[in-house]
Amino acid sequence: MTDNPEQGPGAAEPAGTAEDDTAVLTAALLTEESARRDAQARAGEQVLFADDLLPGVGDEEMPLREGLAMGGAFTFVVLLVLNSLDELEQAAMAVLAPDIRDTFGVSDGTITFIASASAAFVVLGAFPMGWLADRIRRAPIVGVASAVFSAMVFLSGFAVNAFMLFWTRFGAGIAKSNTIPVHSSLLADTYPIGVRGRIGGLTHSTGRAVAAISPLAVGTVALVAGGDEGWRWAFFLLGLPVECSRWPPSGSPNRPGASGRRRVSSAR
Repeated sequence: MTDNPEQGPGAAEPAGTAEDDTAVLTAALLTEESARRDAQARAGEQVLFADDLLPGVGDEEMPLREGLAMGGAFTFVVLLVLNSLDELEQAAMAVLAPDIRDTFGVSDGTITFIASASAAFVVLGAFPMGWLADRIRRAPIVGVASAVFSAMVFLSGFAVNAFMLFWTRFGAGIAKSNTIPVHSSLLADTYPIGVRGRIGGLTHSTGRAVAAISPLAVGTVALVAGGDEGWRWAFFLLGLPVECSRWPPSGSPNRPGASGRRRVSSAR
């Protein structure tokens, strides 16, 4: 008589079955690890699109008039005027420095420091302005910064000593720094890619042309005003046009990254 007892539910599994389960689990872990490494490698690869998929490539040439009509000419004109007035204001400090020095009775080194510091403040404020432009609407940034710039330029004409002049130049420089990161971003948001190069070229070339004649214009204002403190009128007159032209159109598509998202969506 052969004993063939049945295994109960609590009996131990054969050794071969346990080894097979371990092998299956090990293989699964190795497969998952290999897949994870492949995914990391693909994530780190640079994706290169074909040239015909890039924005603006292969498009028909767009006339400047048509591009301005699509985005509205007002934004372009306002930023053009603001950029030109910035150049005039920068020349005022350089051209009128001797008169300002004599009015306050300071040394050449002091007035040179104030004039140089005002230019350095423009660079100092560029990064914060760019940070704001990435997070909030850009047109209001231009409007508020231009209003502050206008007030600081106007107050420069009321400066009673070199210390007050330094702080008005500080405020003007910080506010003026919006022209570096915000103006170009606002133009890119407002106008199609086919005309952005020409619009940017016109804006900056006009500013350079105004910079070339600004010493003559500023000097003429001070000469016509006359007196030892005729330089103040240059700041008074420069502050008013900036205030009048400081508001770009609030309806332009200037949400940060808006145009970029539209291009990606259309490419897909």
